Amino acid sequence: ERWFMANSEDGNRNNQLLRYALMLVDSGYNLVDIDMKLESLNRKLENPLSNEEIEQTIRKTVSKKYYQAGGT
Repeated sequence: ERWFMANSEDGNRNNQLLRYALMLVDSGYNLVDIDMKLESLNRKLENPLSNEEIEQTIRKTVSKKYYQAGGT
């Protein structure tokens, strides 16, 4: 989490949050835990993304990846 915070700045926050969430998918977390951790990290950013932006971009991609990986 610290690495993602240190490497997230305006212009790449969306990509870094997506990478963080996909890392959680690869680590075996369920969607509820991923969502909670994603929201927590986003709140810690100096300039957090809106919930709408997270919903329209990151959550869609993460959910797709989660189910492709066999998540239930």
